Amino acid sequence: MFQKFVDDGGSVVSLHESCIMRPIAQAEKLAGCIGCSWKGNQTSKWSKFGHDHPVHLKTEHPAFKGLPNSIQLNDESYWNLLKRKNVEVIGAIAPASDQKFEEVLESEGVRSDAFWTYTSGKGRVFGTTTGHYTY
Repeated sequence: MFQKFVDDGGSVVSLHESCIMRPIAQAEKLAGCIGCSWKGNQTSKWSKFGHDHPVHLKTEHPAFKGLPNSIQLNDESYWNLLKRKNVEVIGAIAPASDQKFEEVLESEGVRSDAFWTYTSGKGRVFGTTTGHYTY
């Protein structure tokens, strides 16, 4: 039902833990709906991050146009998620640097699933693994 909503042109915003599906056997199904999904504790990772690891933004993307190249948050994120092929990563957590966004995605220790967009059928999704803390 959710997949049909998205494919028929529905729009979805996926925040933080909404990328986790239990039982984990349903992760593929969720990834089909929102683009990314937790693969389980053996593969996917989670941790807090702070100002020493800013969120680097793909500022050429319309969602982040006009914003700085990176922002500082104190939050929690997930990475090493199951990703569908139509996912475009537009935000990644990595140590502070002056690298271009594409270089950040290739850097060591990057958490590349911080923000993404996804299309499925006529639908569009904006997702983020941030949003654990509300301050």
